[in-house]
Amino acid sequence: MVGMTVVERHAGPWTRAQLDALPDDGRRYELLDGMLVVTPAPTRRHQLVVSRLMGSLLKASPESLRVFTSPVDVATPEGSVFQPDVIVVRAEDSDTTSWCRRVGAGVTTSIPSSSS
Repeated sequence: MVGMTVVERHAGPWTRAQLDALPDDGRRYELLDGMLVVTPAPTRRHQLVVSRLMGSLLKASPESLRVFTSPVDVATPEGSVFQPDVIVVRAEDSDTTSWCRRVGAGVTTSIPSSSS
């Protein structure tokens, strides 16, 4: 059975505090314009693509850049919070607090999957 992405109904927009209070149950929870988007755990094929992309980026990246994979939250000033599959950030911005303040500091990508 293939999972699917679900947008959860909620009275009013979701907040970062409500997002942070959700369980760590293997699903990906993201806030997009106040809506909670729930995605099932990725497939093995999806993870293989992510790991190959990360390996290629690690080999090609200069020392001034860091490459990370999800789960890691990236927050926009407007309140959206998403988890890209791969993120490239400057070394000086490699703590998660900076990612929340500086979304434009790096490159993010999400790999399409049959479960999303």
